Amino acid sequence: MQTLRHNRLLDSLSHGCHEALVAASRDVDLPVRTQLYLPEEMPQYGYFLTTGIASIVASLDDGGTAEVGVIGSEGLVGAFHILGPLPPLTE
Repeated sequence: MQTLRHNRLLDSLSHGCHEALVAASRDVDLPVRTQLYLPEEMPQYGYFLTTGIASIVASLDDGGTAEVGVIGSEGLVGAFHILGPLPPLTE
């Protein structure tokens, strides 16, 4: 018996929005440690996870990294980029 996989954000949309996104989407398998996009790179795709988790990792000034967020089947990887680029900072 096949187990249905869901994403809570996608499932919370209206029927019409849900169907439109599903029709424009495809399932992909992402091996562990797949890098979905690079820092300062505009993602080409959004990822509605149905299993597993994605870590958001920030680069530190000393060359290290820190995990600053986790997204699972409740969200969308790349959601911030849907809003567009940040405006320049003014002092």
